[in-house]
Amino acid sequence: MLTELLLNAYPMTALESVQRLTVPSQKSTDKTGTAKSSQTTENPAATVQISDEARALQKGKSSEKDTQSQSELTELKKTDQEVRQHEAAHLAAAGGYAKGGASFEYTTGPDNKRYAVGGEVNIDTSEEKTPEATLQKARQIRGAALAPASPSGQDRAVAASAAKMEAEAKQEIAQEKTEALPATKIPDAYSKSGRLAAPSSLYLWTA
Repeated sequence: MLTELLLNAYPMTALESVQRLTVPSQKSTDKTGTAKSSQTTENPAATVQISDEARALQKGKSSEKDTQSQSELTELKKTDQEVRQHEAAHLAAAGGYAKGGASFEYTTGPDNKRYAVGGEVNIDTSEEKTPEATLQKARQIRGAALAPASPSGQDRAVAASAAKMEAEAKQEIAQEKTEALPATKIPDAYSKSGRLAAPSSLYLWTA
């Protein structure tokens, strides 16, 4: 309806004027001299410039990401080496008291490879058949716990437990030695008169 109103309200020449104002166009003449209208096209140079800036931005982000990945990878390799050396020191010092090899906890790096970030060695801490054997075992366990260059808090806790085990074994050994000593009877002491000067029922333990 609005179109009909406009057509009725304005002459044809006025309507063409409105169209020329609202729809930008450019007249050009072809080889035959005929005028023709063409719309404004997008500037190719501007398009190339925008594309170049986008690629540069993307390249910068990619470079930053590569740097971060490389830094993370370097740290993971360092940690992996330290963890393996740490557990190898435990194993070497524990000897036959180690139950199996070392076990590790892994994480996946930016290169999709697994790296050790934690580990442990399971050591038998049970008492042996004799206190002497238990004493030797406790000493070796304590040495194994403190074998790495930088013992962890857990390593120090195991060493403290082994030290306690060692002290108990020493105490048991000392008690066994005391119980194994023979009782020595003190000879009866008589005076010149032939009378008993000291009780004959007194016993002492000799070392």
